[in-house]
Amino acid sequence: MERGFTLVELLVVVVILALLGSIMLMTYAGSLERGRTQAARAHAQLAAQTTNSVLAVRPDLNAAMFDGLDCMKAHTFAPAGVTLGSNATYPTYPDAPDAVTGCVLSPTSARSVVATVTVGGQTFREGQ
Repeated sequence: MERGFTLVELLVVVVILALLGSIMLMTYAGSLERGRTQAARAHAQLAAQTTNSVLAVRPDLNAAMFDGLDCMKAHTFAPAGVTLGSNATYPTYPDAPDAVTGCVLSPTSARSVVATVTVGGQTFREGQ
């Protein structure tokens, strides 16, 4: 009597392993996309919250001044005005994550803005 596996049994095992691998790959890809989306939304929320915080303490500024401001790049809100780049001394928000394809601030009132961010073909409004 011979011992071992037949060719059919080995093929069944290979097919099962291939199915499990493809399921795990699809799950991993979905997790990456959800992570990119969450990072983009968090960036938009931070940009809006930072801008709204500055508007709350600076009566000389109003939300219309930030209409259309591109929040893809880091901005610092210094007393002299809004500048590109980060600065630990003044309120700031960082560059957008790589997955973000667009980020724009829009006023909702005289003292408040929202950020509209685009990632993976989807658009989200944050900071409301």
